[in-house]
Amino acid sequence: MVQYIHAVLRNALQNAIREELVARNVAKLVQVETPDYEVGKGLTIAQAQRLLEP
Repeated sequence: MVQYIHAVLRNALQNAIREELVARNVAKLVQVETPDYEVGKGLTIAQAQRLLEP
């Protein structure tokens, strides 16, 4: 969620720079932690075949 909000704010400020409404994008100075993703395992061959069956 934090990463999403940061991206929206960074993009909004970048647009404001382009339109010469602000002088700099301070959101670029902020370092946001990389989210932790749980890595799952893929399907087995049998599971994939079952999923693709009509």
